[in-house]
Amino acid sequence: MNFWKLKYKIESYLNFFNKITINDVSFYRDDAVNYAELKVEAQDIQEAEKQGEMKLQDVLSAMEFTLNKRINFYVMDIQQEKGDGKSQLVGDSILAGAVAVRVPFPETELENINDIFIGISNSNNLSIIFERN
Repeated sequence: MNFWKLKYKIESYLNFFNKITINDVSFYRDDAVNYAELKVEAQDIQEAEKQGEMKLQDVLSAMEFTLNKRINFYVMDIQQEKGDGKSQLVGDSILAGAVAVRVPFPETELENINDIFIGISNSNNLSIIFERN
């Protein structure tokens, strides 16, 4: 298995002025553009792209549910991490045009978003306990 670093352009009316991390997905702003980055372990680039999209979509769904805001994303690049700690660009996609972003991301809602993942994790643990009994 290989490790892959995925970078996405995030389009929303929210600004990520401060770097935040939710469920291992980091959001930040650079040059007036919002980005998300995450790492996955996958056999090839197609699997990495699929895993990254699923993980990012889970986080965005929790954010959209909590904040009642629509958030879109586009993959910018996928890099395979090499054993020497360096990354190699192995793919990219065409980016959509820039979208005006208007309001700061409400960091006060981070706890509520993270609680969604805690609830999912706890419910998964409970189902395992009940399956054993």
